[in-house]
Amino acid sequence: MTNTKSRENWVVLLFSVYTFIWCILAISPVNRFNWALENILIFFGLVLLVFVYKRIPLSNTSYTLLTIFLVLHTIGAHYSYQTPLDAWLDLKRAYYDRIVHFSFGFCFLLPAYQIIRFRYSLLRRSSILFANISLLAASGLFELLEVWVVYLIAPQAGDLFLGLQGDPWDAQHDMQIALLGSIFTSCFLSLYLLINEKTTDPP
Repeated sequence: MTNTKSRENWVVLLFSVYTFIWCILAISPVNRFNWALENILIFFGLVLLVFVYKRIPLSNTSYTLLTIFLVLHTIGAHYSYQTPLDAWLDLKRAYYDRIVHFSFGFCFLLPAYQIIRFRYSLLRRSSILFANISLLAASGLFELLEVWVVYLIAPQAGDLFLGLQGDPWDAQHDMQIALLGSIFTSCFLSLYLLINEKTTDPP
């Protein structure tokens, strides 16, 4: 997928950039308590990335996509997902959370594909299919984790943290938009693999 030295240098650069952005956005968030709750997910996500890094050689492209997702989520955490973009659009609900859920599917499809290919040596098409299924399952688990975090840690912050905004089907809509994001990336990945049938996977 990529040589070890190049991967190390790129990951260090991405981590440095992300750390800088995180530190800036940690200053005076809109709601400090909700920000802390959102960062629990970031912490576990980074732990998972460290675990994967030592065992599975993901590509530089994958690490770039994962960093993009973390930045988008960190911005959302700073503003409690009521961002200036939402105010500028002046719509009935804040849609930044939908952007982040879409980016979850969009940004995680390639890493999930590469993990499946590395661990189970499946055919490329099968790996893409199982990557989509895995991300849909992960999206559902994420919605459950949000509920458990609220129930166990902060029942009083439920509406703000879950971001329901009066929508009883918010969790299902979030899962749906994440699936659309993964399907979108799958189309690009399939096209790349079709054009480069005799070469390696994306760098």
